[in-house]
Amino acid sequence: MRQQKFTRLNNQQGGYVLIIVLSMLVLISLMVVATYVSTETNLKTSSYDSDRKYALSIAEQATKIASQQIAQQFSDPQNGILPPITDYDQSQYPVIFSQLLEGGSALKTVDGKEWPQYFTNNCSGRGKYPGFCAPSAIIDGKQYGNGTPVSSRPNVFNEFGQQCQNAITISKNNLPNISSRNPCYVVEFLGINPERILRYRITVIAWGQNPKTTVKLESTYEISYD
Repeated sequence: MRQQKFTRLNNQQGGYVLIIVLSMLVLISLMVVATYVSTETNLKTSSYDSDRKYALSIAEQATKIASQQIAQQFSDPQNGILPPITDYDQSQYPVIFSQLLEGGSALKTVDGKEWPQYFTNNCSGRGKYPGFCAPSAIIDGKQYGNGTPVSSRPNVFNEFGQQCQNAITISKNNLPNISSRNPCYVVEFLGINPERILRYRITVIAWGQNPKTTVKLESTYEISYD
């Protein structure tokens, strides 16, 4: 009779030990899972940060290349991008700005010819200068442009597509990179001030090795109109 009680007591103790062991196993499993999730999250964050830094470095280099290319284009009168304003007085500069915006009246040059407006809302540059965009502006109460930043306009950067559309692409020959796509840029004409200084803004987009990693940079420049 006493032997039976002793056996029953041992069985109860074994049950308690089993519960404790199972509880410890569950706790250890939860700790392992939490550690794995935390490590994976940190790795993803580190990978994204690294890829974004790379995209930023490409965007900065692309901005330098774009600024050089645009300055050369704007300063060469043979390209016919901007009208001659030698005979215009300062009061007419705002008029020139509004006329160069898409939707403005045709601009008459000193020889009486109409100057083409290459700065368009869709940044097509009338087919001659892709990447030339009309900025959004309000002049004399009239809205020019579509009110949408160039980086968000359709048919320009095509951020999540295969390649840029109306933006200017910088090839790997000009900027070696291992990005998922080559960087692109557009330029907006921002007007001429009374000191005959031309202002324009360049917007660049660059990708990391992951096509979902993008960086956009805007830079404003000034050059003498003369």
